[in-house]
This record gives sequence, structure tokens and C-alpha cells, in this order.
Amino acid sequence: FAEDDLVYSVRDITVDGGSIELEKDDFYSLEDSTRVKTPEKNRGISKITVIKEATIANRAQKVYILGDSLVAIYYGEPVGGYTTNGLVGTARTGWGQVIHNFISDDVDVLDLANSGQWAAGLKETAFTCVMQSARKGDYMILEAGWNDVKYSSKAEMKQAIIDMAETCEAKGVIPVLVTPNSSAQTFSAGKNTQYAAVMREAASEMKAKYDDVIFVDLAELSYEFLKETYNSDTDAMNKNINLGYAGSSSVTGEKGDMLHLSYLGAMKYAELVAQSMCDQGVPFINKDFVWSIEDKSGNTVSVQVK
Repeated sequence: FAEDDLVYSVRDITVDGGSIELEKDDFYSLEDSTRVKTPEKNRGISKITVIKEATIANRAQKVYILGDSLVAIYYGEPVGGYTTNGLVGTARTGWGQVIHNFISDDVDVLDLANSGQWAAGLKETAFTCVMQSARKGDYMILEAGWNDVKYSSKAEMKQAIIDMAETCEAKGVIPVLVTPNSSAQTFSAGKNTQYAAVMREAASEMKAKYDDVIFVDLAELSYEFLKETYNSDTDAMNKNINLGYAGSSSVTGEKGDMLHLSYLGAMKYAELVAQSMCDQGVPFINKDFVWSIEDKSGNTVSVQVK
């Protein structure tokens, strides 16, 4: 990795009085569905620098992203099964990590997604930070519905989504509600990936109440992409869209991580989200970005918002 790849930046975090406490303890992996802290030496952050910007400055429009490990940023020194020698296309990548490619340069994208999160958990954590910093005209992308199965009921998930969307509307922030993506692991479940149906229900209610609510059914869009490209060959999906693309299971097993995305998978799913947002009138989608790669099955997969 180049030195720039080891730097993660977050801008426009507002602190109103009090103090800032920074620590490296919120690094977790999942072992047998149990949260396990990543060892200190593997956490990937050696220091944190806080710089105060000028009091008077032009503020760019923001797109905040909240979600789980399917959306999160993976950065710092490669550890565990997240990469094979840092080669592009092999590392675990969240689609929120690359969606900035499909958004105009004059709009700031801040991905605050975190592995293991669920709707109610996001409401009490990252969402509170977004509401402190967001301004009228900003957008907030909210993906949820995977980990909610373990940590929440359907009713709790739906209420958390509605509460966050209502709070956004009250502040003039436009909510973009997104179902969790399909994968080799969930392909047989099709469009009902985990609690995708709950997000659909909440989004339907919010769209009936507010004209500007955006809903992206990524579970359906990604399912249709997988079906069209790989038919029912989940092994091909795994080798290309999921972490089997690295040729190993997070990175040592034969079948690989059939849930999380490779760089290719993240790029394609980010395009699907951006395309849906564009189709629903979001004005800052970048239609000039083009990227393509030949996958391990010989398919040329191209991404570009039309």
C-alpha cells in the first residue's frame, strides 16, 4: 500500500463544548457470532491528528453514510483476511467506501458505517454525530437489515429507521434508505435478504409522507445483477463479487467469505445505489466515471451511471 492508503480522514465533525475522547478500542471481528476485539498490534491506527479549520469557510454539501460491514470502509494495514498482498480487486471493500466515485467532486462523502451495526444501534451512535454536523440540503444514506436479525426485532428496526428519517426531515436532511445487498451467501433468499422487507416497509411509509425520501432496494437490484451475470452459480458469485475473488476465505478457506464484498462487488453495488439515486432525481451523481474489469469467470463487468 502507498502511504496515502494508510490515512483515513473525516471532516466537519462538530464539537459543541465539552471534550473529545479518542480511542482505538472499537475494532471488532466476529467469531462464532461473538464480538472479539482486534489485537492492539493489528488495529491499523498509530496516531490521530485533530486540526481545527478556519472559523469562516465555505461548507460543501455532504452525503453521510450509515450502515454495517457491507458498507464500511476498510483501511490501514491489511490484516486477517481482508486482502491478498493489497492487490486491487482482492480486498474486502464496503460499497460505501467507493461510492464517492459516482458523486460529484464538490460534494463531500463521509462513510460512518461500522461492522456489526444495526438500525437501532446506529440511531444511538453514528446518527447522533450526523445530526450534530448535518445541515439543510445534506443527504444521509442509511443501510440496515442484516445484523438487525441478531440484535433487534422487526418492530424495533422499523421504528429506529422511521425515527432517523423523521429527524432528518425535520432538519432538512434528505434520507436515502437502502436494503442490504444480496451475495453468494444469501442468493437463495433472493430479494428478502435478512430484514430487507422491514426496510421496504419503513421506506414505503416515509415516502408516502415525504416527497423527497429516496429508497434504494439494493437487495433486489443486486439479486437481479447476480442472477443475470452468474445465473445460479453461487461459486462464481463468490469468486468475483464476494471475497472468494481473492481465491481464499477471508483468506485461507476454499470457498471464501460468501457475504462481504470484493473491490469488484463494492464497485458494482455502489453503481447500483448511485444509479437508483440518479433515477430518483438526486442532482449530484457523477455520470462521467467509468470503470471495468474482467472477472474470474471471463465476464467484463463495467460500472457507469447512465
